Amino acid sequence: MGWALLTVVILALIPIVLLLLDGIARQRGTIEWRGLRLSFAQAAEGATSGAVVPANATPGTELLDSGMHSLLRTARAASRNRIIVVDLTDGTSWWETRLLMVLSVASAQPGEHAIVFLAERGQRGHLFLGWAHADILRERLLDSRPHLRLAYEAAAKDAIRGAASLPLLPPNEPTTGPQAAIDEPRALGDPDARNLAQHIQRLEASTGAVPGRYPLTAATVIDWFYPVLVTETVERNATQELWVKAVLGTDARYIAVTDGQVYVGLLSRAQAVNSLLDGLLKR
Repeated sequence: MGWALLTVVILALIPIVLLLLDGIARQRGTIEWRGLRLSFAQAAEGATSGAVVPANATPGTELLDSGMHSLLRTARAASRNRIIVVDLTDGTSWWETRLLMVLSVASAQPGEHAIVFLAERGQRGHLFLGWAHADILRERLLDSRPHLRLAYEAAAKDAIRGAASLPLLPPNEPTTGPQAAIDEPRALGDPDARNLAQHIQRLEASTGAVPGRYPLTAATVIDWFYPVLVTETVERNATQELWVKAVLGTDARYIAVTDGQVYVGLLSRAQAVNSLLDGLLKR
């Protein structure tokens, strides 16, 4: 009971301590108390860069062959990390279909996964564009690209048919009888990654204007995802006041840390706050 009471008291004091830190930082730019100097710059060293998914839009490589297996392996490996980095480079490294695969694999994993977008600008690489949670980005991408939505829903129907031991049907083929209920939107869940890969492969293999091979550039990512992207950053060597504003001025799970706009990593907001509270309590 004693420990429970102490925990309740500490939790109740957190908002007051945060306001105190904010006020001190606004006035003096640093936080010192009885010789204790708390530095957000030190907390920035705990920023996690995340797992980088290798560029995969290689001309001539179909998703269903080695390209698919490679992408599934790397996407699943990356999803073991809560932070996944997609580096668009100069706009020739990614297609929208491949991004959908990564977002789908990450969204199917337990917990929330953050997707970080980087790009090249003016001969400078690894510049931070923004980040958002994988499931939110997936829905945004599906809303922005109707043909991807059709492929995604077809793959979801395949997953249900497979679970029900029903034969898989070609895309867009009408169903009747027992299978008709599977086509109801309310019955759809997340598709199996391999089923989704098969439908995506059909998009990439189509002739003429190939929508599945639409290149992902910094401009397209910002255009499609800007409403859900967290683009605010704090420089690693920023002043104490700017760090306090960054931590207290957001409800997002992570704070993006940069060095001259070059991506350093994502710092958990809770980790930044806890590092300060831990230092105060220990003192």
